[in-house]
Amino acid sequence: VTFIYNAPPGTTSATLHRINDLDLKVTSPSGVVYNGNYGLDANNYSLPGGTKDDRNTVENVFVQNPQSGTWKVEIAVAELNQ
Repeated sequence: VTFIYNAPPGTTSATLHRINDLDLKVTSPSGVVYNGNYGLDANNYSLPGGTKDDRNTVENVFVQNPQSGTWKVEIAVAELNQ
């Protein structure tokens, strides 16, 4: 699953250069939760659990051997300023 959203740029003097923060959360049929981008800095596939990504406007969940059934994909708004 890939989630991309447009966000106006933050000010150049800001430590964090994004205005809005939306988060991707994917839940497997057996209830395993994957947060967007968690584990992808060290692996090719997402790791279960983890923390939400509060930095990027592109979030991914890659599951190596996805089980069959109904998966739940959620987008949460942690911060919406513009």
